[in-house]
Amino acid sequence: MSRSAAVRHSPQRRARSGRPAAGFVMSLAAFSAVVWICGDTLLGDAWRGFLLNEGMLLAGREPVGVPSPVTVTVPDLTGQPFSADALPSDVYTVEVTYVYDDKPARTVLDQTPPPGSRRKALPDSRTVPLRLTVSAGPHTVPVPGVQLTDSREAAVALTERGFTVTEVPLTLTPSGVLTAPDGQRFRCVPHGTTRRTELSRLQAGTALFTEPPAGTDLCVGASVTLYVLESTPSPSPLCPSLIGLHEDEARQLLSARGIAVGSVTRAVSADAGAGTVLSQSRLPGTRLPPDDSVDLIVAEAPPPRPAADPRHFWTSYISHSDS
Repeated sequence: MSRSAAVRHSPQRRARSGRPAAGFVMSLAAFSAVVWICGDTLLGDAWRGFLLNEGMLLAGREPVGVPSPVTVTVPDLTGQPFSADALPSDVYTVEVTYVYDDKPARTVLDQTPPPGSRRKALPDSRTVPLRLTVSAGPHTVPVPGVQLTDSREAAVALTERGFTVTEVPLTLTPSGVLTAPDGQRFRCVPHGTTRRTELSRLQAGTALFTEPPAGTDLCVGASVTLYVLESTPSPSPLCPSLIGLHEDEARQLLSARGIAVGSVTRAVSADAGAGTVLSQSRLPGTRLPPDDSVDLIVAEAPPPRPAADPRHFWTSYISHSDS
């Protein structure tokens, strides 16, 4: 045997040549362990099912009971009514966000991923996340109750709710009728309990009612009409005492208080001077209703006595003497 052959086949040489192979095996085992742990931690059943499938395929057997990854095309849901049952729950994980919109309630407005996108899924294990934006319908709020409040505060309350406010002034007539500039008339406050007798006590600038009435649900931005008391009639005048005054003085006094003079009747009186008021149709201190008047009875001088006829005197004297 040659020297070179002895060196090549010595036991020390064989030991040194086997060390790299052992190191490679140990590295491969460590790498496999890391892959197994990571796969089991991140994928769980899907990873174990994959290994089981691969093992059964290597053994020449058909895998059973373990789903295979599938590629799905994301459907177009925009503009359609949202239904949680329309998508398979084992393939999609649906996240819904509701927003106010003019579209009918439950209408799909937007989606992520977009329609037509292709995604991989492992049924019951790895699903496709699908985020939907769905309409909650128009944003509606109730009209607040602002009856019998200051009109400025009422307008602020309506504006803060998102409404467009239109103010309409109302004038209260002496007969208790509310009149709008367009001629519309209200006998009492609509949608409320305020009686006509209470309206005369309200101050100008008081909010009376709204149209639509309080509590009505309206879309944000809708128009609300606010009816405001613009002016109230002055208190009804009191009838003054006119008896004993001259007719001209009585007329001036009634005119100064806005009271009309009704009929004037003349009556003969021996105790009062001509033109003196003897009687009035309304008692002094009476509050007169609108458009009322006061009738007067005024004294006039008695008719003059006829002058004596001289012929009648002598005829009466002669007749008396003869008797």
